[in-house]
Amino acid sequence: MRYKTFFEISRKYNPYYQEGQILPILCRFVKADDLPISTTNKYRYDGGTVDHYVCLELPFLPGAYGATNYFKMLENTMIRKYQARPHWGKNNNLQYDTIKELYPKFGEWEQVYRMFNKYQTFDNEFTVRCGLCKREDYSYIDPDCPNTGETRTDGSTNMSTSI
Repeated sequence: MRYKTFFEISRKYNPYYQEGQILPILCRFVKADDLPISTTNKYRYDGGTVDHYVCLELPFLPGAYGATNYFKMLENTMIRKYQARPHWGKNNNLQYDTIKELYPKFGEWEQVYRMFNKYQTFDNEFTVRCGLCKREDYSYIDPDCPNTGETRTDGSTNMSTSI
């Protein structure tokens, strides 16, 4: 079962960092949808569809020792093995090519995004990292402005994988 990989990674993490997960691991079962870049989009990379997903959520305290490495290890393994989709609003390391693989309908969404982003209104660090724009495209944004669209830094992550 896919959730076993999740717990195996957690078990490997504990001795490596000499730290344990003290917050609960949350597990939700949700019905798939047809929203192009939803983490629970029914369309799969292989052309198939799914009806339900399991969303695994891991809260962590900001700055917790080893948390960043743990999330990267978990995200990379879950994406590679199961094409799991990290939550957009949480900490993740998504890159453009990975996004295109994980979201078969991404091209449709990207067309709409580009249509509504003619004037780079939505460009920010997140869209740069995801390959939707170049850093110089949004150089007009004041880096000291609190609303520049950076990803959350609350130390949590969440992944969706089909069941």
